[in-house]
Amino acid sequence: MTEITSRRKGEWLKRLFKILDAAPEGGYRAGIAIKNLAESLTLTPHEQTTYSKGGTRFDKTVRFATLICARAGWVLTQDGYWSLTEAGRQAMMSYPDPEAFYLEALKRYRTWKNGQIPGQGNEEFGGDATEPDSQLGTEESATVTYEEASEDAWAEIEKHLHSMEPYLFQGLVGDLLKGMGYHVSWDAPKGKDGGVDLFAASDPLGTKPPYLKVQVKRWSQTSDMDTVKAFVASLGREDVGIFVSTGDFTKAAGDFARHQAQRPVTLINLKRFVNLWIEFYPKLSDAARQRFTLKPIYFLTLNK
Repeated sequence: MTEITSRRKGEWLKRLFKILDAAPEGGYRAGIAIKNLAESLTLTPHEQTTYSKGGTRFDKTVRFATLICARAGWVLTQDGYWSLTEAGRQAMMSYPDPEAFYLEALKRYRTWKNGQIPGQGNEEFGGDATEPDSQLGTEESATVTYEEASEDAWAEIEKHLHSMEPYLFQGLVGDLLKGMGYHVSWDAPKGKDGGVDLFAASDPLGTKPPYLKVQVKRWSQTSDMDTVKAFVASLGREDVGIFVSTGDFTKAAGDFARHQAQRPVTLINLKRFVNLWIEFYPKLSDAARQRFTLKPIYFLTLNK
């Protein structure tokens, strides 16, 4: 059988890292990252082989190789999304040769697997270093299966929220704030709102600052720094801004928001909104839970 070499995997991963490095603030959903990677490559018929249980050899190989990089600390995989860590950015520069890049990730993965500390000299693992995927066991296969299921679940959630009427999504944001203990004093009606959709405070009468001004966008595009700047301009000295979007934010927008000391603003993308909804789900009203119902499904991943 023709094998996919370490050099080939390294070439894929280095290109994937460049894609993730250019991703929005929240990273890319794994399937989108793999699709973008595939479109930038010329795959062989062998690499495009489809398995009986679904997925191509290319897809599975990239997922297992990315898992190796995640264990190496180079990629963050969470909720079906992939994003590049600072260590991953450093690795791109430190290992320009694709094969050396992949083998270093594999070495770090094996160190993690064996509970060793890099650089201590006890790193005799055995096996064929050029074809490590066959050495990945039940634990790793279960992890990849879980990540694929998680990605599918998040894709359905995204589809549902993106298809929701904007005013209804605004209502969900208000429900979440109430579940978090805030008191929503104003909910903008349909139509132009002057850039603010919700007002909220930490006390029932709204007498104690800070006051929350919330902008809600039910859209798919990525919000840039100018969009966030325009919202920050509407904040007063005792206001805290909350910008909620079903899209994402550029890295420049995220950096700008994090450096606002005078008029602080928090950016909440779709992934963070859903995670907050899950975290405060027990404190939401029955009506809120009926408007956006989520149920957990448990997988055995065998993580230690």
